[in-house]
Amino acid sequence: MTAPQPAPLFTKEEAEVLSRVREQYVADGYKVFSGLPLEKGDPLSSYRPDLVLRKGSDVIVIELKHSLETRDTEDLQKLRAQVESHRGWRFRLLFAGDPFRAPPMRVRPGSKATSEIHRRISDARGLFDSADYAGAITFLWIAIEAALRSYFAKSGELPSSGVTALSMLRRLYDEGVVADTDYNTLTESYRLRSDAVHGFEVEVTKRNAGRILKIAEALIQRLEKEGSAP
Repeated sequence: MTAPQPAPLFTKEEAEVLSRVREQYVADGYKVFSGLPLEKGDPLSSYRPDLVLRKGSDVIVIELKHSLETRDTEDLQKLRAQVESHRGWRFRLLFAGDPFRAPPMRVRPGSKATSEIHRRISDARGLFDSADYAGAITFLWIAIEAALRSYFAKSGELPSSGVTALSMLRRLYDEGVVADTDYNTLTESYRLRSDAVHGFEVEVTKRNAGRILKIAEALIQRLEKEGSAP
């Protein structure tokens, strides 16, 4: 059995980042845990996150990196997959520096990105019309993330591949671009999307799926409009 990793040491900047995030989640009703609530023999038993927060069945796993360090994106993707394979768990990657100045990922040029976004929205609407509401939300989130990356790319702040769609959405929320109710709805829809792609049964009503679709389309239209403004 692999011995647990020692508690990490943080710089002042890293500690401040974690402190701010901790305060945000605690204010939302989450509690801080010293480790992951795992069953014996779980593959994550030797993994020690930088921060674990829990509210009911929801678990937020925080991994902190420095924006200038070299990161193995494939390893991070595997780690996220392991974490989010647990029902109700979400993996969030944070950076001590500005994540939008980290080594960026490549994105499609503007016209191609717009075409891809609208194709995914069309796919989502097709699935919605055929009553596959979980599938509609999954494809919708492909469009949302592409729109978010395109939006920040046009402003010269392209996020790295390690920055999640929720992190980008949170930034827009913090800047007042996304309203409270819309942010909460989209955040919950991301949880449903994560459950669906990891094979869990997801129950979504037509009314709820329609509301998510409407909010997402409005956000994407706004990002495209503001991103193209001179």
